[in-house]
Amino acid sequence: MDRSVGADVGGTFTDFVTFDGSKIRGWKTPSTRVQSDGVMAGLDDCKLSEDSIFLHGTTVATNAMLEGSGARVALVTTSGFEDLVEIARQNRPSLYDTAIDRPDPLVDKASRIGNVDLESTLEAIREIAPDAVAVALLDSHIDASPERLLAAHVRDAFPDLPLSVGSALSPAFREYERIATTVLNAYLTPVTARYLRDLAERIGERRADVMTSSGGLLPFAAAAEVVGQLTLSDQPAASLRPTL
Repeated sequence: MDRSVGADVGGTFTDFVTFDGSKIRGWKTPSTRVQSDGVMAGLDDCKLSEDSIFLHGTTVATNAMLEGSGARVALVTTSGFEDLVEIARQNRPSLYDTAIDRPDPLVDKASRIGNVDLESTLEAIREIAPDAVAVALLDSHIDASPERLLAAHVRDAFPDLPLSVGSALSPAFREYERIATTVLNAYLTPVTARYLRDLAERIGERRADVMTSSGGLLPFAAAAEVVGQLTLSDQPAASLRPTL
């Protein structure tokens, strides 16, 4: 029977558990600055077979968000709606506090692009020189074709830049939520996708899935496209309450 191996990275220790169909065994290794080093040290202890299934919970995305160490993002949205990611909703953390400040958005004002025409949009991205691009147009939940076409042009012009597209990540109505989700995904993609690719190379051809914040599992390659879903990978089924 295939052996299942689970690894969950914490701040101090990385926890491991194996199940071979009849017995469960668990142990810990010290977590490391490069998370994959600690993971591989623990996997060496259980001597993975080629048919083992590896299930992983990671704090890479969570840490990048908490530490503010994500990518510099260029947001491309409908002209006139560039500041929606900062305006957000009427919800306030303290209704009667006149001095309350909201957290800064993950994409600064200078990196927000109102899409007027393709040439000017591509030129603006070149000038910003971001680490990742988020494309989220108004009403893409109704008709995603303009957004998909724009995203295809951006991908052709900047093939090496990670690209997050709102209609693919959150095809639901409410512009702020969709734009914020797209920006978060773009912000976390470079560091998280790089981690998943590096760890996949180190564990070889074995099946490898990563835990999402909803408690589900995604193959490493699929998870690298939707890294925003991994923000609570180490705490499955928890909810991330946004600050609006």
